[in-house]
Order: sequence, then C-alpha cells, then structure tokens
Amino acid sequence: MGSKDKSAPDEPRWLCDMNTSRINEELDADDERIRGLSRTEAPEGFALFNEAMGLFSKLLLFYEHVSIKTSEEGRLAALEAHHLLMIDAFNSLRAAYKVLLDGYYAQVSLLLRRGIECALRMYFFRKFPDEALLYLGNSDAWHNKYRTEEPLRKRLEKFDDMREMVDMLRGRYHTLSDLAHTTARALALQVISTQKKQKGATKRHVVAAGGTFDPARLRIFQTHLVEEAGIVLHASTELTYALLQEHEPTWLESLEKFKLAAGKFVKETKAWVERQGE
Repeated sequence: MGSKDKSAPDEPRWLCDMNTSRINEELDADDERIRGLSRTEAPEGFALFNEAMGLFSKLLLFYEHVSIKTSEEGRLAALEAHHLLMIDAFNSLRAAYKVLLDGYYAQVSLLLRRGIECALRMYFFRKFPDEALLYLGNSDAWHNKYRTEEPLRKRLEKFDDMREMVDMLRGRYHTLSDLAHTTARALALQVISTQKKQKGATKRHVVAAGGTFDPARLRIFQTHLVEEAGIVLHASTELTYALLQEHEPTWLESLEKFKLAAGKFVKETKAWVERQGE
C-alpha cells in the first residue's frame, strides 16, 4: 500500500497507490474515512434525515398491522402497490444515504430518482386504484401504457389538488435524471480538479476510483436527500391515515400524534432546504 499525504485528508487515494490484490478492502477503508468526514461536515442535515426515517419506520409499522377487508379488487391492488412502494422508497432513501456518506455523488441521483418515482405512483394509485391491477398483474402492459413518467403526471395534474405536487415532482425528477444519466455533466461528479503548485503548471483532472469527499457536493446532494424524505413521507402518510381510519380506529390517537410530528418535520425540512440555497 502506497504512502498517503496526512495533510490532505479530503483527497482520495488514487488507484495506483492501492494494493490491487485487496482493492475492495482498500476502498472500504477509504469509504469509512470519507464517511467520518461527511458526518462531521454536515451533521444538521443528517440529523433531519434520521428523524424522517424514524417517522417513516413508524408509518410502515402502522401499515403492517392493518387487516384490509374489501371486495373492491382495484382498491385492494392499490393498497398492496402502495405498501410495496413505501418499502421500496424507504430502502432507496436508506441506500442513497449510505452512498452519499461514502462520497459516491454520481450514484446518489439514481437512488433518489427511484424514490421520486415511488412517490408519484403512490399519488397515482390513490386517484386511479384500478390501474394498480395492471401495475401488479401485467408489467409489460403497464410499461407499454406508461413508458415514461409523463403520462402518469398528465393524468394526475387534471386534479386541482394535485397540480402543485405534480409540478414539484416533475422538476425534481428531471433534475435527478440529468445527473443520473451517463452524460459528461453527470460523470464529472466523479472528477477531482487539482492545481499543481509548480510555476507554469496547468490544472489537471483526475477521475477518482471509489468515493471522494467534496463538501459542496455533499451538501447539494444532502439537500436533495432530506427534501425527498419529506416528499415520500407525505405521499405515504395520506393513504395510510385513511386506511387506519377505516380499519383500525383504535390506532387513530397514535396516528394523530404521528401526523403532527410528520407535519412539523416537513415544515422544518422546507425551512432547512431554503436555508441551503442562501
């Protein structure tokens, strides 16, 4: 293993400095170092995210204790789809958090975009429960009908109470898509620019193997992560509340307290996100 400059803890070791016969162990060690730097650099955002995931986990527990009794095939399918989407959104957010901590900025956007897709579908099946039959029962037919996200959005935005949410989801989705595709802009997130100090030297670009620590990129993607946690939490809460109101009224007092906590969190998140842009 090559030597490392102790004065520059935020710079990754390059591949040529590593023992390639133990490359995963070497990169794991770097990931752990970067993880510590990330937590130290931006603790407030990660504390908010931790709060969101705590609320989200309570919501999943509420949902799993509901015994659904309905003769409406479409509604039952919509509820099943909603539950699957909640779990996938939770896992996508958790994965994005772990990838972000380790400095894999280019890859975070892929996971966050998946979370936005989950939120859009949760809203969609709330308005169009019968479409969940196609979603769960015939993936090829679903793909042919809804090949992109836009047909889902266009149907949803016909509802007055959904237009603002659809516009917001569209904007977040397109931003994350720009960063998720293998464009030069997206791939540049893995490039570290360094300036040689020798006279007359020019700036060089180095592609980092493994994660990197970049405070500016960390905060940008952390903002996306925290904001999306609030979005997905909101999408998950509404239908779950209605479900418990119908089937588990004895849980309503607990869920009312949950809703107050979730609402407070969403407001705090919006205020925090706005401060990041100042």
